[in-house]
Amino acid sequence: MARLDARRTNLGVFAIVIASTITGFSTYLAGSHSTWWLFWMHGSIGFALVALLWWKGKVIVQGLKARWPEASAWLSILTLAVLLVVIGSGIYSAMARGGKLGPWGLLEVHAGGAMIIVPLFVAHLVKRWVPPAKRDLSRRVLLRAGVLAGVGLALRAATEGVTRVADLAGAHRRFTGSHLIGAPGERFPYVSWFLDDPSPVDPSKWKLEVAGSVERPFSLTYGALLNERHERLRATIDCTGGWYSEQDWEGLRLGTLLDRAGVRRDTRSIVVTSITGYSRAYPVAEARTMLVATRIAGTPLTHGHGFPARIVAPGRRGFWWVKWVRSIEASSSPSWLQPPVPLQ
Repeated sequence: MARLDARRTNLGVFAIVIASTITGFSTYLAGSHSTWWLFWMHGSIGFALVALLWWKGKVIVQGLKARWPEASAWLSILTLAVLLVVIGSGIYSAMARGGKLGPWGLLEVHAGGAMIIVPLFVAHLVKRWVPPAKRDLSRRVLLRAGVLAGVGLALRAATEGVTRVADLAGAHRRFTGSHLIGAPGERFPYVSWFLDDPSPVDPSKWKLEVAGSVERPFSLTYGALLNERHERLRATIDCTGGWYSEQDWEGLRLGTLLDRAGVRRDTRSIVVTSITGYSRAYPVAEARTMLVATRIAGTPLTHGHGFPARIVAPGRRGFWWVKWVRSIEASSSPSWLQPPVPLQ
C-alpha cells in the first residue's frame, strides 16, 4: 500500500508540474483582461503542488535512504531545491514587490527556474517512471485529485486575502501579477528581449519600409513620419519581468500605413521587424488598431524605448511591442505560424 501511495504521489507531482509549466508559459502570451483566470489557475496549481509536497517529502526521504550517496540521490536533492526556489520566488513576487537573487529579479528567477526544472524533472523520472494504471482513475483517486485542486485554490485565495488585508505591494498589482512602475508621464524601465540591444539609430539614415503583399509599397523617412497626422493612445505596457506602466503614446495608426500601401486580399498577417531582425506577426485586424509610436508623454522616444519608432500593441505583453521598427510587411502566412515567443 505504501508503495502504491508513493507511486500515485509521484504521478500527482508529475501531472501538477506539467500543468504548472503549461499554464505558466501561457501567462507569458496572455495580456488582455479576459485571460485573468489563466493567472489564477497557474497560482492555484502552484499551491496544490505545495500541498502535495508534504506527501512527496516522505517519498523523497525514503528514496534518499535507499540510494544515498548515489548520483541519483544528489539529482533528487538538486531538483527539489530548484523547485522550492521556483515556488518561493513565485509566491514572494505575487505578495511583495521587488526583491532580487543576485542580478535577477525574483519573477525572472521564477521563470528561469521553471525552465531549469523541466529537464531536471525529466532526468529524475527516467529511472522511476511507472505508467498510470486503470486503478489510478478510480473514484477515490479522482476525489483526492479534486480535493487537492480545491486546496490549491483555497491557498491561492487565502494568500490573496492576506496580501490585501496587510496592504502588501501585491494587493495593488495588475491581474497579470505585474506591479506598477511609472504612471502616465512618469519614467519607467526599458528592457530588451535577451540580447536585442542595438546601437543608437541615426534618424537621418533610417527609413520605415512598408512592403510585402501590397499594391503600393513605399518607405518613410523619420522626418516624413513625423509630418504625418499623429494620434494619441493611452495604453498599458506589461512586461513579463513583473512590472507594468500606463503611458500616453503618440504616433501613426498602423492601419493608415496599410491603407496607403493597399493590402492585398491574400494577406493573413502583418509582420513588424526591428533593425535587429527581431520580429512579430499580428492578425491583420488587430494590426490595424496598433500604433507606430514616435513619442511618449509628449516627448520623442529615447533609444531605450525604441527610437525612432516602436509598436504599441494594447492587450499584448511587452515583447510584442517591437522597438526600433525597420519594416512593416503584409504576409500571406497566418500570424500563428511563428514561435510563441521570439527566438532572436
